[in-house]
Amino acid sequence: MTASTKKPLISLRNVKKSYTSGEVTTEILHGINLEIFEGEITVILGASGSGKTTLLNIIGGIDRPSSGNCLFKENDLNKFTDKQLTNYRRENIGFVFQFYNLVPTLTAIENVQVSTELATNPMSPLEAIKIVSLEDRKNNFPSQLSGGQQQKVSIARAIAKNPSLILCDEPTGALDLETGRMVLKILYNLNHEHKRTIVIITHSNAVACMAHRVIHIGSGIITKNEENQNILRPEEISY
Repeated sequence: MTASTKKPLISLRNVKKSYTSGEVTTEILHGINLEIFEGEITVILGASGSGKTTLLNIIGGIDRPSSGNCLFKENDLNKFTDKQLTNYRRENIGFVFQFYNLVPTLTAIENVQVSTELATNPMSPLEAIKIVSLEDRKNNFPSQLSGGQQQKVSIARAIAKNPSLILCDEPTGALDLETGRMVLKILYNLNHEHKRTIVIITHSNAVACMAHRVIHIGSGIITKNEENQNILRPEEISY
């Protein structure tokens, strides 16, 4: 299926973002045009400071563009009220962070349950835990889990809401090679078996090998937008 026949879930049109501190204005994004297609893994690839996290935050409704439009199913997020934007994040977006962001006083399954309590059509917390193969550690606290296991809980928390889009911010950045590959396998399976739309921001060319589409960003502009003709499974990726 070509891009022209696929349905965009997210469309960015001339999106710019700048921050002002005192008399100094710093422009982070310089007119981004981009489509995220349903059912795909999209990797946004760039070095630190390239603007990829700012771009992810706009897609996720955490931040607003200074100008331009970010459309979710043709609804312009820039026209949403703060309450509408909160509901957009709650109902449609699952976040996976580099450093997990788990509540330390809650068990694994309780961390997932917090997410489901905010959604209108969630899966059961146990079902989400099973998808990431962590049911045997569901009653453990984050301090009793390895980094890879904590990231599994983070992924379970993200998918338990049944979101339209899963956004991953350097999901393997704090993990060793084998653990990172395990996390990528979960994301790969979520896409290929559960048909989840996933966006991953990373500085790793290796991670990009498993994506349907790779967006290269540098200094706040898209330098290349390419469709991957040879998608690799995580176990085939060489770091």
